[in-house]
Amino acid sequence: MSDARANILRRLRAAPAGLTQPYSDWSVLRDRDWSIDDQVGLFRTMAESVNARVIDCVAPEDASRPLPSWDSVLAEDCAARGVRRLAVSAPLAAPLQALWTGSPNRPEIILTADRDTLFSVDAGLTTARGGIAETGSLILWPGPTEPRMLSLVPPRHIALLRTSRLHPTLWHAMTENGWASQMPTNVVLVTGPSKTSDIEQTLVFGVHGPKDLLILLINDH
Repeated sequence: MSDARANILRRLRAAPAGLTQPYSDWSVLRDRDWSIDDQVGLFRTMAESVNARVIDCVAPEDASRPLPSWDSVLAEDCAARGVRRLAVSAPLAAPLQALWTGSPNRPEIILTADRDTLFSVDAGLTTARGGIAETGSLILWPGPTEPRMLSLVPPRHIALLRTSRLHPTLWHAMTENGWASQMPTNVVLVTGPSKTSDIEQTLVFGVHGPKDLLILLINDH
C-alpha cells in the first residue's frame, strides 16, 4: 500500500464518529408540486427543446382514450425511418412479437444480444423507469435484462415512458423511489439524443450515441 493511500485511510479511520449532516433547504425543489397534467406538458416542452420526439399513445389494452397504441405508433415510425432490425429487451420481446404477429412490414425483432449485434441494428427499444418534467429527461435503470448498451449503441433510441411515472424534479424521483437505499451501480439520465459542441462550438447529433430519440409517452394517469 502506498504511503499516500495509507495516510488517507488513517485519517478516515481517525475521524470522529457521529458527524451530523449539514442542513439543506430542499423547499425550492419540494415545493414544485405540479399536477400530472402540468408535468406532462412541461416534460414534452423540455424534451422537444433538445430534439427529442415525443408521441402520445396508450397501452394496447387501453381503448378508453382517443390515442393510438404504442405498438402501432412504433411500427409506423420504424417504417417511416427505415428501421428494419429493432433490438429489444427481454421483457418487451415476447409481448411485442405477439402484438405484431400477422402484421406486414414490421421490423425484425432482435432480442438483446452481444455488443456486435447491437452495432448492426437500426434502433433499440427500452423501457424508462421514470421521467423528469423539469428537464425532459428519461430515467433508465439498466440491468441484466435491459443492458445499458441497448440505449447507447444503436443509432436510434426508442423509449417507453408512462405518464404515471413522471416526477417534477430529479429530487422528487430520488426521494419518492428511495434511491438512497436501492440505487444500482448506474442510473442513466437521457436528455435528448446524443450531442456535442466540442468542435468549434458547432452542435452535432449522434457522435457519442443515438442521433435520434423517440419517446412513446403512454398516457396512463
